Amino acid sequence: MNETFIEEAVKDIEHRYPDIMRPKHLIQIGLFPSPAAVSLAVKHGIAPPHIELSPKRIGFARASLCAWLRKKASIQTAESKGQK
Repeated sequence: MNETFIEEAVKDIEHRYPDIMRPKHLIQIGLFPSPAAVSLAVKHGIAPPHIELSPKRIGFARASLCAWLRKKASIQTAESKGQK
């Protein structure tokens, strides 16, 4: 993924979404296709860092989500440069 694209997406997230994002927000930004996919990603440890809001509800700190996206983009960029 293009780092510029990710940076623009992160800036949009920082301005449009609440400090604590819910799974529906991750679906809205296109990170996951459904609530079930978010749950599976959390269960398998491949989702952004999450916060337990209650025993059955989770949220995602916007700042942590943005940092996670930036980190994923930089890893992908480094891997693609290494393959060339």
